[in-house]
Amino acid sequence: MVSLDVRSADSNDPPCLVRTFVSSPADFEVIPAQLRFAPQTEPQMRILWIKQHGAAPPILLDAIPPSDKFHCEIEQDDNGLGYKIYVTAWQQDAAASQTNALILKMRDQNQHEQSVPVPIVVAQTEGKSR
Repeated sequence: MVSLDVRSADSNDPPCLVRTFVSSPADFEVIPAQLRFAPQTEPQMRILWIKQHGAAPPILLDAIPPSDKFHCEIEQDDNGLGYKIYVTAWQQDAAASQTNALILKMRDQNQHEQSVPVPIVVAQTEGKSR
């Protein structure tokens, strides 16, 4: 949060106080930073957003789930700078208290591939018990 006191050259004008919020996001954001699933048999879906703000954003090649109990569908944003990844999990009751990772395969402007892990946690949500 930034507060600015703006004054004109005319001393008869009252000062104006302006409050603003300045945001400078990273070139590459994964939102949320971790996916959380409940330990249940029924299918569950979560959405993972990739937001890119840089001049030369990497290209998402694939989203590799940790097991065959997950499925990923990738949708590119209309502006071509970001992605939505729909992650569906099922039969997670046997994976209670486990942490795995979804691997995002990316390629940068120099054609170098990189892997970005996104943690996947299977645990009860706060305030709920079985």
